[in-house]
Amino acid sequence: MSEKDAPHTDDIAVDRFAMAMVGRLTAAMKAKLAKKREEGFGGWDDPDDCSIEHLSRLLINHVAKGDPVDVANLAMMIHQRDGLIIATPSATRETTLYGPYGYLNGCRTLPEDTWTLENVPGESDSEHFSIALYATVDPSHAAVADADADATASKTEIPMEKEIPGQLEYFEGKLLPVVNAARAGWWRFHEHYDRDGYCDNPGRGY
Repeated sequence: MSEKDAPHTDDIAVDRFAMAMVGRLTAAMKAKLAKKREEGFGGWDDPDDCSIEHLSRLLINHVAKGDPVDVANLAMMIHQRDGLIIATPSATRETTLYGPYGYLNGCRTLPEDTWTLENVPGESDSEHFSIALYATVDPSHAAVADADADATASKTEIPMEKEIPGQLEYFEGKLLPVVNAARAGWWRFHEHYDRDGYCDNPGRGY
């Protein structure tokens, strides 16, 4: 076979990948899909329930998580919907990142509740992943801004409600309606009667 007729390395790689798809990868994809169905997930094939944009966001996010099975399943869903991967502005725009401020470490084959947040990176290989965590806002600047906001709020005077003499007045720190403007103290703001009429002593009232 001449060099011209020899299969290109691209074709060889595709054939090798297709063989893997028929074997271990296909089984892993089906197992992951079955697990997600048991957890209540579904509807990827319903355009009214799940958009290509949503599937694209999931795919882009799962690339960062590092599990090729999830990426393969999401790529399959978009392909079977005759769609294209839509890179949203939030996923493609250039953003200044600060950090890292920790690492998400875990095992690719274990559930999310086993993953841990740590100050140092863990192993990153075929079985484990370690994702650096960054912030889109400089925490030092954010802390200063929060402190300034708190200082401003503490200096802001809360306006008191306005009294209306004879109608609405402050008594014991509360703005109360005046019940009897001819009286003073507690009786100015409360009606209190005994069996014979008005009672100046609330302890004798009924």
